[in-house]
Amino acid sequence: MIIYLGGDGKTTQRTLRPLEIVGDRLKAYCLTKRAPRVFIIDNILGSARGTGKRGLYRVATINQIRTS
Repeated sequence: MIIYLGGDGKTTQRTLRPLEIVGDRLKAYCLTKRAPRVFIIDNILGSARGTGKRGLYRVATINQIRTS
């Protein structure tokens, strides 16, 4: 799951299946929209990943994601 800043200035929450990173873009299948999408990496404000326990998530900023 990511928090994303769209081109219109609104933030949205998306659940993704990442496919590849090309330059400054993340290509992913968006489970929220049920369609392939391309996200500008700098517009990803944060992310959360399930811990395997129902309802619990690990939250990370984009800088933490880039270095892992």
